[in-house]
Amino acid sequence: MKKLVSLVLALAVLLSLAPAAFAREAEEGRNFYDYHDYSQFPLGDGSDSAENTISVAVRSDPTYSADAWDTWFWPWMKQASGLNFEIEQVLSTAIGDRKNLMFVSGDIPDVMIGFGFSTSQLVKYGQVEGQLLALNDYITPEIMPYLSQWFEDYPEYEALCTAPDGNIYSFPCFMAYNPGNSERFFWNTNWLNEVGKEIPNTLDEFLDVLYAMKEARPDSYPLGGGANGDDPRSYILNAMGYLAPTSSNNDKGYNIAVRNGELVIPGGDELYKEFLTIMHQLYEDEIINPSFFSMEKTAIDAMIAEDKNGAIPIYAYLATPEVEKFQQWTSGYPLTSEWNDTKQWLAASTLNIGGCVVSADCANPELACRWIDFFFGDLGHLYQWNGPAANNDDCMGLTKGYVIDPVTGASTYVDVTDGTYESNLVRNYAQMMGFFNVFGARGHALGNPDMTELNIMQKFYGAEMTESTYDLTNGDQHYRYSMLQAITPYEVSDFPYIIYFDDETNNIISDLASVITPYIETETAKFITGVRDLSEFDTYLEELKALDFDTYLGYYQEAYDAYLAAK
Repeated sequence: MKKLVSLVLALAVLLSLAPAAFAREAEEGRNFYDYHDYSQFPLGDGSDSAENTISVAVRSDPTYSADAWDTWFWPWMKQASGLNFEIEQVLSTAIGDRKNLMFVSGDIPDVMIGFGFSTSQLVKYGQVEGQLLALNDYITPEIMPYLSQWFEDYPEYEALCTAPDGNIYSFPCFMAYNPGNSERFFWNTNWLNEVGKEIPNTLDEFLDVLYAMKEARPDSYPLGGGANGDDPRSYILNAMGYLAPTSSNNDKGYNIAVRNGELVIPGGDELYKEFLTIMHQLYEDEIINPSFFSMEKTAIDAMIAEDKNGAIPIYAYLATPEVEKFQQWTSGYPLTSEWNDTKQWLAASTLNIGGCVVSADCANPELACRWIDFFFGDLGHLYQWNGPAANNDDCMGLTKGYVIDPVTGASTYVDVTDGTYESNLVRNYAQMMGFFNVFGARGHALGNPDMTELNIMQKFYGAEMTESTYDLTNGDQHYRYSMLQAITPYEVSDFPYIIYFDDETNNIISDLASVITPYIETETAKFITGVRDLSEFDTYLEELKALDFDTYLGYYQEAYDAYLAAK
């Protein structure tokens, strides 16, 4: 087995940071931001010349995102930075194919944002092929003062971003702790009241409630979600003691998890038979939808909107935006079971990588890095996702901005309260960059541990800073508050989120995964639907071994051992 070259993990710690910057009052009483207080803007001369142009490929959400030049963000960015941008928007459904084509052809834009580079891809395209820019020489106080300050204040983050060859190939995303960023599960309180049940605390209680709901509503499917959308299986796996992140399909039992301090892949674990037994029964009794493995996301959301589910693995407010409807959903607790006596929940990582990279062929890499540094400051992270305050000319007539309530200190978007957009999420996708933050800072300010995202909004609005509160008539804040009560007390962070292997090992792991993961997925569906009888489970485990499952798991075990040794 090849030696593990480097292991890094994202520590789920609550960070809060922020460079000193202050709004100044104009004669009209509005807040005008002096960009020199917050960034190096302007960076260009406003021309369309090649020397003043950055080509950018950005992720685009097929449901919410607008054309880049129909947003507020990109027209404002062009004006404020003085740069010209050639923008290619790539639908999230096409990211994988477009990424492959770019690197095979060598026709790579200067900057790629939201393409989700894995550690193996960073090693391949950066360390091995040299198609990604090594950023180390540009992360300096002169070129990138904000990111440099982050790394100076939190040196462990720089190590977590560094590939095995000692170079950094992607800009990080620093996420403040926020309730609700981890795995989610919610109960319909109207249905609970109808059957006279409380929110379950054990797996047995969980099943009892679902069957009571089915009896009361025979035409319903009490446990919502599906394999192609919001999947509820992670909730049951968690009750059995498995801790796994939701990315890369880990929540379905196909990839690495930690159970009782040991690294496992649930789909190759002996206990997985008990999980399959439960899921098969839920399928047979139509507690889950008979189309569980074929339903698309739109159908999953429609079930929620039509009040056909009593429990769901996703917040409800996007499917049921009416306040009285989403308020009937409340967070479930982590469950215990006969196989697990501890309530625990894996906290979301607060450090992500792979969200923003620069091409090694970028004609002016220093200019690109100076521009990207803007997003690591207070104003940059605010504008990337929230946009400007309503009392600022930066709105440019393209957005109505946000306001701060003078009594409560809470923030609201004028475009949402006036009905232009149905929710904060839809508004932010349509008017800002078009996707959730994947690089820069998010939710906290550099250098100030007491400043929250709301405080940053208040500062730039010119309002008094207050402690964060929750507006329970806001769908996003409602579900987060609910999870703060039910989930946050049980969150743990002991998981190796970010793992680097050398390129040869990556290739071996990729080859093994290309066979093992789809096999687990296919056979799992067969067991759950009854196409394959559970009496064949031991045979299935032998089949996995024949696919070199133990070798595959062994690479991750070596990484986990290194992680434990480094603690």
